[in-house]
Amino acid sequence: MEVSLSIMYLPVSYENLIKVMEEIGEELKETLMSTYALKFLSIRLGMLLIAEAKHTADREKRQLLSSEAKGFFEIGFEHDVLASCMYSLTYYYQTRNYSTIKKFLNELFGRRLAIRYEGTPGLIDCGNRSLISPDMYEGVSEKDIVNENDIAFDAVFSCSDMLCVPPAMQLECALLDGHSNWCFCSIHPLVYATYMQFQIAFNLGDIDERNMSIDHLLKMIKYIEGGESRGLVDYHRHYNILGYCYFIINDLKNALKWFEKSLKICPTSGNAAVYQLCILISNITTIR
Repeated sequence: MEVSLSIMYLPVSYENLIKVMEEIGEELKETLMSTYALKFLSIRLGMLLIAEAKHTADREKRQLLSSEAKGFFEIGFEHDVLASCMYSLTYYYQTRNYSTIKKFLNELFGRRLAIRYEGTPGLIDCGNRSLISPDMYEGVSEKDIVNENDIAFDAVFSCSDMLCVPPAMQLECALLDGHSNWCFCSIHPLVYATYMQFQIAFNLGDIDERNMSIDHLLKMIKYIEGGESRGLVDYHRHYNILGYCYFIINDLKNALKWFEKSLKICPTSGNAAVYQLCILISNITTIR
């Protein structure tokens, strides 16, 4: 995964990533390192093609780009057991295939099994949750591991993904300039999945599902923290996502609470909570 992350620092273009794929194939051959790197590169290519499709006015070309992106996501699907699924969900979100996402998430959250969580190797550790279960079962243990090779990493996004990701992630990606801020951001795959559940319910106007999903997201964030609310800087994006969800359902009190909590553990201008708070305050002022 460390090799894969180095890809996030490369100049972003389809041609560059294809060239890197060729070089990795030649230099590393059929090694485990090569396998992981090539699968992650496929995911990155898929994300680039989704962004290009969003920019394309020609319907036929847009459909062609989306189809090609789907193929790259399928190649990268086995990069890990969770995050690779989140990139595919991002594709389905952009193509508005909400039924496929809902089916996947219903199956995911109904599962009780232990998955080894590795965070973002070299940057973000797993904290108190080296073993995670999609149903948030606290008693999960090594005996619940179905496949010893199943590993979950964080979902990683860059500035170029701004047009691909759902709304709560767009400002997070927009601020990734690589100079005064991070080059990429990492989101726990189960937090991303739970947020996606909320966003789809919101888009479809399903108020009951929306309210259930935001409660689920709150519980998932607390579960990922290990129930201790340790306030690690790595969690501030989770708080921003939750704050955004409260904001768009007009629960401004809770939105303010989570944006402030985010800034408390990550008090920098690169934190999207700064701008989310400005939007929130502007919204309150306009209403009054």
